[in-house]
Amino acid sequence: MKTLTDPNIAVTGDKITICATIVDTPFNGLLVTRVSHHYVNPEHQLHPRRIQSSNEAIFLEGPRGAKIAIPNSFTASVAAAMEPATTFTPVFAKGSTPMSVKIISEIPYIIQWQICDDPTPMATAPNTPPPAPVWTVIDGQSGDSLDDKLVPEGKWIRCVATNAAGSTISRPVQKT
Repeated sequence: MKTLTDPNIAVTGDKITICATIVDTPFNGLLVTRVSHHYVNPEHQLHPRRIQSSNEAIFLEGPRGAKIAIPNSFTASVAAAMEPATTFTPVFAKGSTPMSVKIISEIPYIIQWQICDDPTPMATAPNTPPPAPVWTVIDGQSGDSLDDKLVPEGKWIRCVATNAAGSTISRPVQKT
């Protein structure tokens, strides 16, 4: 059975381009529970197909036994590219550190490293809100790891990961 993997999805205006790797997969390797949806093309009644969905994939079987599978994760990636509201904001994966992050996202994301003198400034007068902290983008630092030589001791560091669904900000950490 042919299966799609490694989706590379690009949306430009109202057009979507989907590229993927086609691999051979054992049919039973993707089955958990199945629901069959019989599909007959109204224009060509003699060419029936069976469409099945499971916890793992959507399957299509042709009349001569040819089978393909589109994994549900692949379908979710296509949906997220088409409509970011169907996905989630980036997530910092376990094992991320203050200077090196691993991002989980179904759609492309950007990383921005920022520094600050004081992430929790105090109010300057009674009964007044404190001023907002001032975070400054570290130029040239947009990868998964931060070059800590660019951060003076005593400054606070955070990472902002953004995709079309929104942004996630890491917990600030002071460089010592």
